[in-house]
Formats: sequence, C-alpha cells, structure tokens
Amino acid sequence: MNNEAMVFELRKRIFSDWRCKRLTWQEIKAKYGFSKKWFYKWLKRFLRDGEEGLKDKIQDRPPQPQSLNWDEKIELLHIKCYPR
Repeated sequence: MNNEAMVFELRKRIFSDWRCKRLTWQEIKAKYGFSKKWFYKWLKRFLRDGEEGLKDKIQDRPPQPQSLNWDEKIELLHIKCYPR
C-alpha cells in the first residue's frame, strides 16, 4: 500500500469514527492529533463528496510557461510596439 492510499484509509477511519461513534472534533484531535482547521476542511469535503472527497485533489493546472529572459522580453516589446 502506497503512502497516498494509507493517508486515504486514515481519513476514512477518522470520519467513520466521527459518523459512527459521534466523536467531536476535540475527540478527533485527542485521538489522532489533527487540528480543528484540518478536521473541518476534510469534513466539508466528506459531506460534499462522500469518501471520494477524502482523497487528495489532483491539480489540473496547465504547465506554466518558462519565464523569458530580458532579451526575449525586449524583443517581444519591440515586435508589439513596432510591428513589421
């Protein structure tokens, strides 16, 4: 089992305890060591998406273009200001 799967299983166990044993966030903190902020972040996802919400989100951002050096920036400005 990889690390990601272990984290997902732990989150499922925590929210199973919350749902079935009716633990408060304070009891979750005492048992597992997670903060109130952590608990409510994952609770929101759990209530919205069920167990699937307990998985880490994959960032679907397009790759960022590499920054241009100064010469390339000047050349682009020149082309923009003085088109051929």
